[in-house]
Amino acid sequence: MSNERFSFNQHFNRHRGSVTARLAIGIAIIALGAVYMADNIGIMDVEHPMRFFWPAAFLAVGTTVLIERKSANSHFWAYGWLLAGAIEFAYQAYWIPFGVGKLIFPIILLIVGTRLVQRAMNTNTEGNGQTENGPTAQNRIFAMLSGSERRSFSEPLRDAEVTSIMSGVKLDLTNTVFEGERATLNVTAVMGGIEVYAPSEWNIVSDVTPILGAYIDKRRPTATPSTKTLIISGTVIMGGVEVKN
Repeated sequence: MSNERFSFNQHFNRHRGSVTARLAIGIAIIALGAVYMADNIGIMDVEHPMRFFWPAAFLAVGTTVLIERKSANSHFWAYGWLLAGAIEFAYQAYWIPFGVGKLIFPIILLIVGTRLVQRAMNTNTEGNGQTENGPTAQNRIFAMLSGSERRSFSEPLRDAEVTSIMSGVKLDLTNTVFEGERATLNVTAVMGGIEVYAPSEWNIVSDVTPILGAYIDKRRPTATPSTKTLIISGTVIMGGVEVKN
């Protein structure tokens, strides 16, 4: 009996994130359908409750992210969604004169600008020989309003960085040699796409935060044991990161 309970707990913990996401989305769809049905049969006017649909959706997303905790930055983004829901609710209730729609674009610019400044500062520090951490110049790719294609790197991989702003970047790591057993690829995609080609036997850990974007691992599964671990971290804003083989 204890083994069955342990097995159930393992299964629940493994799939807790997806169950929570499906539950939140399902409840939101049911609520939306109920409101429209009530409006169609004349029980209530849909205009008033629909004003609070987006605040409720933002709060649901924030709660879901907070429960899932898929990455180290999950709490930050969860509180961001919760704050967006609170702001939109206050706007729809006529408590404040602005909503989330007026803040999204400036916030995106602030996030992207801050990230680029941080990386530039790290680059200058590394160039002055003050730190051994972070990617070297040979392991950086920056593309803005253009396209870039790179086949591996010129030195063993420990840390690499790819930035794509309204651009397309293809990075082939198939024949890449690791400096150790683990390597980190930091990505930033803003209204652009990054394609990463990696062997199926690599263990890839995603710590990517998508904002109106997506991260997808399309590699074919393999029975070969993982020999290397690649950690992909970063931010995707209105763009996409795809891992292929």
